[in-house]
Amino acid sequence: MTELTGVEFDPDNPEALLKELGTVARFVGATLQNTSNPRC
Repeated sequence: MTELTGVEFDPDNPEALLKELGTVARFVGATLQNTSNPRC
């Protein structure tokens, strides 16, 4: 993503890169979140 956008990825602040992604930001942002499923 950095090569495509020119924005470095910062794991502590992914919003800067997500802003560059436009409509796919929701999809990509969801993959960056830590989630747990208690039913597993």
